[in-house]
Amino acid sequence: MSANKPCEDEIAVLRLEKESKLDKVVAIKDKLVKLNEPTVTEVDPESILKMVIDELEDVNCSDITGQKMDILTESDKINLAVRKGSINSDERLKIESHVVETYKFVSKIPWPPEYRKIPEIAVHHHEKLDGTGYPDRLVGKEATPIQSRIMAVADIYDALISHDRPYKDSV
Repeated sequence: MSANKPCEDEIAVLRLEKESKLDKVVAIKDKLVKLNEPTVTEVDPESILKMVIDELEDVNCSDITGQKMDILTESDKINLAVRKGSINSDERLKIESHVVETYKFVSKIPWPPEYRKIPEIAVHHHEKLDGTGYPDRLVGKEATPIQSRIMAVADIYDALISHDRPYKDSV
């Protein structure tokens, strides 16, 4: 019976270590869930994220072979650092590239003279008067064709009423 006592003690120690590690991971998860909730706060989300990442470095998780496992991947860290919206900068660039791809495609069409500006109209329909649009960051209403601005209004209207947007309900 006494031979089993050291084994039972080791198991108890391992169990406590595992429970402690699990408690840390659950506490970190709770912080991340709270960080992901839309709210107005004085706390800087980046500082919370840095603190969480630092805490995770102290939690050594391993798989059944003993290999260290990352709890958060680099991709997770990038996505958690998104301050506004739900896409990261690489994903935003891919989405924004649709205007240039449209321009390349539409430019190959042999338009009659009265429609020859359609590629330019299409490429600039996401420009904003203050220069924060894309792809060319044009500033002022003189820089963006009126037809592009009309197309922008139609595009916004379509986005608002579309039923096939997985990220938001139609209005």
